[in-house]
Amino acid sequence: QLYDTHYTERFMDQPSENPEGYKKTAVTTYANQYRGLLRIVHGTSDDNVHLQNSIQLINALQDLKKHFELMVYPGERHGISALKGLHNRIESYRFYYNNLLNKPMPEDFLK
Repeated sequence: QLYDTHYTERFMDQPSENPEGYKKTAVTTYANQYRGLLRIVHGTSDDNVHLQNSIQLINALQDLKKHFELMVYPGERHGISALKGLHNRIESYRFYYNNLLNKPMPEDFLK
């Protein structure tokens, strides 16, 4: 519902005309079903997926006492730039190693 209206309404009509469709496609609707590990990454200048979408998800997850990791990239858009993208990639690897493989990330990944 918080996406760029030009994009969203082309496929889903307006929220007032399709409230059930918007509810069914809202990630917060299913936050209570979330199991396992979650890493949320968001650029603050993303004009495709507005930051408020992540804020609503974070709020729902906190209310449900769900564990998650959040990485915010100030000034980044929907596609994170090369410099910040490298940071995101390293942090993603670290998350996967620590949380999915249950071992530290190899040091050579940091070089």
